Amino acid sequence: MSKIFTHQELCEIAELWLKKDMKCCIALNNASGLKENPDAIGWRFTYGNLNKEGSFIVECKTSRSDFKRDASKPFRMNPEDSCGNWKYYLCPENLIRPDELPDKWGLIYVNEKGKCKLIIHPYKKSKQNRFNEINETCERFILTRWLNKTENPEKHIYYIRETNNKFNRLSKSHDKLKSEHKIIKEIFNLFYTLNEETKSANELCTEITRLRNLEFLLNQYKQSKNENDLKKLLKF
Repeated sequence: MSKIFTHQELCEIAELWLKKDMKCCIALNNASGLKENPDAIGWRFTYGNLNKEGSFIVECKTSRSDFKRDASKPFRMNPEDSCGNWKYYLCPENLIRPDELPDKWGLIYVNEKGKCKLIIHPYKKSKQNRFNEINETCERFILTRWLNKTENPEKHIYYIRETNNKFNRLSKSHDKLKSEHKIIKEIFNLFYTLNEETKSANELCTEITRLRNLEFLLNQYKQSKNENDLKKLLKF
């Protein structure tokens, strides 16, 4: 039996697709706007190529009836009232056919494992499929509401930067500990290799004690140069 996705699950998948695949620096799901409430919306910046940067919306559909109703919405009939320089539908596999898409729209299928497959990708031909006249006021409203929830964006940016720095420091410490652990393990294995005749933990402890006593007597002889200490050392 194929998996049935809820609308919220598809919205979350769409948001992740915008972040991961489309490299959107900001992506939201179930955003509340003025005339339109996009299921998922994201913004991408290319730092120079204006034709390739802008906003994306993804409308998620769980049924054909929902898809058909979408075309009758006022902002669908007037694209300049809608958000998104690029627009996509996202749905379970084969729910919407490519030939049913409105002009310039893209299509994403979601398989049973929740993985996205691009069927129609208008962003590849941005000049031909870009919606230049869009509802920027609605997009600004969505962004403003999102920023307002963070109270102080600069403070959160600082926390993120500090968290990343702490993560990098911990990563370096982890690598150092990992290297030290490897050295200790090698010494431990070497010690057991040199003591192959030791059969048990008790024998090992006895051997360690004997070696320590031997070291003590040797140091004693070095200091005293006494023949009796030398005899004790040789008999040990």
